[in-house]
Amino acid sequence: MVAITVILAAVLGESLFGLGITSKLTEPKDQLVFDNTQVLLGVEYRSWDGSGGTENNGDIDHVYMDYQHGPVIDGQEIGSIILRWSGTDGKGGELRFVNPRYFDEETKQKYHDGDVGEFCTGNLQPGDRLVINMVHNKGQSGGKTNPEDIGVQYVESNWNQVDIVGKDPLFRTNGRYPIEFDGNRIIQEGDNVEVTILGPDHFSIIAQVDSEALNYKEKAKIVDNPEC
Repeated sequence: MVAITVILAAVLGESLFGLGITSKLTEPKDQLVFDNTQVLLGVEYRSWDGSGGTENNGDIDHVYMDYQHGPVIDGQEIGSIILRWSGTDGKGGELRFVNPRYFDEETKQKYHDGDVGEFCTGNLQPGDRLVINMVHNKGQSGGKTNPEDIGVQYVESNWNQVDIVGKDPLFRTNGRYPIEFDGNRIIQEGDNVEVTILGPDHFSIIAQVDSEALNYKEKAKIVDNPEC
């Protein structure tokens, strides 16, 4: 059983954040076309009592993207999805979702005991709306990812996923999804957020979009953790 940090190191080699690795990424002639990108902060909150989430303080941020043009994409044709953000304060960060096909059900979680467990991937076709769900620990009390112990950041969680709205998930795990966070802070309103989708070699860019982050204006909704 291999730690997720080892798997990510083998797949991506180094952090993209602040190390100039972005220059190594290559762009194919034909890219997938996404539009109507939205970054909404605090849309939902975990039903776990220790999350600290409330209707006025959601701990799950969403990134929405409409797939406008391109072929039907099997889940295995996407290697990873990278989010990078920066603000006028000079701070920012990055978050990486590696396709679960690049680890397995026995992959160890980073902070918690136990394995990732069963995972599922789906297909993406033109007309689909993609949503990336990212959990942070800003209001969390207790637990293995307590901000007093590891700082405020996006964390591995059962609620992390890349979903196709109204359809099957694109990336989902039954255990805590082991994402990788690097940077100064989580996303804040006004940040520029760039989303890069990489092919199975983890270097070929097949789509790239960006949008300004906004606070969610409605009440956050409590949600149970999704399963495959």
